[in-house]
Amino acid sequence: MQHFDVVIVGGGLAGGTLANVLAQQCPQLRLAVIEAYQPSNDYHPSFDDRSIALAADSVHYLKQYGLFNEHSDYACAIKQVQVSDRGHFGKTQLNHVDYDLDALGYVVEVRPWGQALHRALASHQQVTQFCPAKVTAVSMHEAHNQITLDDGTELSAKLLVVADGAQSPTRKLLHLDFDTQEYTQHALIANVEVQGDHQCQAFERFTSHGPLALLPMSRKRYSLVWCDQGHKLGDLQDASSDEFVARLQQEFGYRAGLFTQVGERSVYPLVWGRANSLVSHRAVVIGNAAHAIHPIAGQGFNLGLRDIKELVAKIAYAGDELGTYAFTSAYAQARAEDITRVMTLTDTLVRTFSNGSRTIALGRSMGLAAMQVCSSLRQPLAKQLMGFN
Repeated sequence: MQHFDVVIVGGGLAGGTLANVLAQQCPQLRLAVIEAYQPSNDYHPSFDDRSIALAADSVHYLKQYGLFNEHSDYACAIKQVQVSDRGHFGKTQLNHVDYDLDALGYVVEVRPWGQALHRALASHQQVTQFCPAKVTAVSMHEAHNQITLDDGTELSAKLLVVADGAQSPTRKLLHLDFDTQEYTQHALIANVEVQGDHQCQAFERFTSHGPLALLPMSRKRYSLVWCDQGHKLGDLQDASSDEFVARLQQEFGYRAGLFTQVGERSVYPLVWGRANSLVSHRAVVIGNAAHAIHPIAGQGFNLGLRDIKELVAKIAYAGDELGTYAFTSAYAQARAEDITRVMTLTDTLVRTFSNGSRTIALGRSMGLAAMQVCSSLRQPLAKQLMGFN
């Protein structure tokens, strides 16, 4: 049996980030990362890449450990965010200069950034990678957890970190339930080109069917997240490129400019999900394995990164308490309020802005208009989007 202090299941964005930060913050620890899929270095066309939004606070944290470069060709600054309600008068705008920041956040393409995280991970000698490999069993003991891999390899860990996504098989091995509620909406993801320059402006446009977001990317592109009923998005996924661009222009309008091209499109159902517990015996759950939220407001990975920040801080000062009941309980307690707040916020936004009631629509418009006029009313929204909560 190979012995480790911390074993991380999942080498994706959450697991890869955690391993890189821990390797620098706690170089004395023996770390292992178990990843089911071999990272590919093959070139993938940029239109096929999914993108995520990193809040300003997330960027600041990642840069401390050399895990993000805002000048890379797969990152683009968000300098302005316009929030509007289609068919109604209310709208508001956030600008980076109002908060003395270079940017409110950044949009990063997942595939090249994930590959960069894996390359960084290979430089840390105290990190052992098991890839490709899957966890088939977890056996709990007083001072450690025993992890069995699909090739028969056995590992022991003072602390097991579950970071293998919303469908986490490891979470199931720990008998942790994942409570879910399906939204009536699905999300269509694609990259679209725009004529001219987007000037680093992002858009969150609410419609009666669901939110529609455009995040600025490099090379005059936007990352599109279009939420609507599944059968409607299925038709859009199958439509020709010209037909799709025309439908998008009609739905969104011309605030972002003239759309000229769309890349590969994918559609997936949207769910609200939360693990019934963030911890088990000598184990913690982070990232999408702990919580799944609507993509509205781009809070998903930023919430997971705050899991990482809290966990690293706890591990750094744990000493002999690493993985104990006191350790895992303290982690769960520290993360509960933030997770509840963000999940409640995103769910409320979805249900409020997808409501066709004229009374509610008037209230939405008045609220957005008030925020535009009064900067102090914009402050809570701005802080949440930038991660300073």
